[in-house]
Amino acid sequence: MPPPQTASQGATQSLPVGTHLEEFVIERVLGSGGFGITYLARDKRLGRQVVIKENLPTQFCWRDTHSLTVRPRHTEGEDADNFQYSLESFEREAATLASLDHPGIVKVLRSFEAHGTAYFVMPFVDGVTFDEVIQQRRKSGHGFTEDELGGLTWRVLDALGYLHDRGIYHRDIKPGNILVTAAGDPVLIDFGAARQRLSERSLTVIESAGYTPFEQLQSRGKIGPWSDLYALGGTLYKAITGETPAKAADRAFDDPEPPLAQRAEFRGRYTHRFLECIDKAMAPRASDRFQNTSDWRANDRANVPETVRGNHTAHTAQRKADAEVPASQPAHQVRPQREVDERPANTAETARLQDALVVDLGSGVKLTLCYCPAGSFTMGSPASETDRSDDEDQVQLRITEGYWLAKTECTQAQWRSVMGTEPSYFKGDDLPVEQVSWEDAQEFMRKLNGKNVLPVGWKWSLPTEAQWEYACRAGTTGPYAGELERMAWYSDNSGSTTHAVGTKAANAWGLQDMHGNVWEWCSDWYGTKLPGGTDPTGASSGSYRVARGGSWNFLGKLCRSAYRGGDVPGNRYYRIGFRVASVPAEP
Repeated sequence: MPPPQTASQGATQSLPVGTHLEEFVIERVLGSGGFGITYLARDKRLGRQVVIKENLPTQFCWRDTHSLTVRPRHTEGEDADNFQYSLESFEREAATLASLDHPGIVKVLRSFEAHGTAYFVMPFVDGVTFDEVIQQRRKSGHGFTEDELGGLTWRVLDALGYLHDRGIYHRDIKPGNILVTAAGDPVLIDFGAARQRLSERSLTVIESAGYTPFEQLQSRGKIGPWSDLYALGGTLYKAITGETPAKAADRAFDDPEPPLAQRAEFRGRYTHRFLECIDKAMAPRASDRFQNTSDWRANDRANVPETVRGNHTAHTAQRKADAEVPASQPAHQVRPQREVDERPANTAETARLQDALVVDLGSGVKLTLCYCPAGSFTMGSPASETDRSDDEDQVQLRITEGYWLAKTECTQAQWRSVMGTEPSYFKGDDLPVEQVSWEDAQEFMRKLNGKNVLPVGWKWSLPTEAQWEYACRAGTTGPYAGELERMAWYSDNSGSTTHAVGTKAANAWGLQDMHGNVWEWCSDWYGTKLPGGTDPTGASSGSYRVARGGSWNFLGKLCRSAYRGGDVPGNRYYRIGFRVASVPAEP
């Protein structure tokens, strides 16, 4: 944790060591600023250390060092009103944090009032700030690798995505507000939401110079996910260069910051794509930045997160597990394909229409599937393919059993017929269902399998990543299975919305919307290398599940047949859906 403050105004106003607050005893000051003080304390009842944050906006109040009571500088008027507002904002921040449950976000255990002000209690996390890690690296002469910074980025983006999905913004991301735990995991601390509300009320400019975006310096600036992403970009800039970025106001009109991607000293050490993502996140104009965390992750190379360590290593058990996955998995012993042709459905009408299988889900809702024959293909993209990512290196692959894949993404009508809910942001029976997590899709499969609408020896599932790309390509080898504009709804033609499934051209196997519209969950864990061999099922474990195909708000290059995305299995976004597969069941 940061060393105690010894010579600041906050420190002179701090509670003395040994002060009792409820069941807690103050041990030392961890940090202080113009809006509050943070203490290390001991919980007398449970015998554990905790962190206590105190509301103390010194512009409007002061502490009587004899009684320890915090009082407004004036008992009436603006100072009194602002101090009262600071208490209300502080308590709202505590309530918000207490409602969150994410390993990358500090939790609030409880809140209380004492000495005329408010406090909240957080668990003590053993670690150092990322700012200290940067300083250690600069002193030792050992810079950060892209794997280290990529791992930090993905984990912080995951935490920010969790916040942003709930309409919450951190507002003060910087190296000093990212705690790197003893296990190497980044945790967001010291939210600036309450301070921002108070600054907007009192017209006091609150700035973490170099990290605060321009819109947060304006009384009516539009704050959004892009604001936190700017600050994260600045944090990565500091880690790479050792320099604090220029202030946002200095960059607003005549930006003095040369883009990282154009600086020769970083070539070879970091990929151009990685540096470009940081530059885009730090764009002075909010509209030029990534608009959300998913956009950043989709544009960066999809990479299993690696933990930033306090020492010189950053390899996680996940990367080791991925490396140990064998290139070839044994083929399943399954029923021969002919049974889907010869056996009738158990409880519902199915009909083979040329190479289509139509399944009645009930209430007039039907599901059409296309047949994908057994065969071999080259998975991934060649080194010559424009805009390819580092995780697309080609592998040879063999599919030993034919399977059926839904002609389009699962629609909202199909979802509702099975699940009885309507989770999508964009509404319409023929629109793809979205805002469904990988775990939601698994529950859909479980319920759909319970309907017994398939022939004996077959089951519903998400396709494996290999099955998905094999079906998407349908025998093609280029970036797309046809002309992009004819086959995909993407950022250039979607009008910022999803579209009815099946309105774009089909590939050679009759499948539609494999490019664009919504990302599609696959069954596999994401691994940094493509799974090759026979009927592969990807990494044995991981943090992210694979998503493929691109989306209505993603660039065309991210809708390529080989492009790989991924996300946390429990995350829901209005750009991710899925399509079902019917595959041979285990005997």
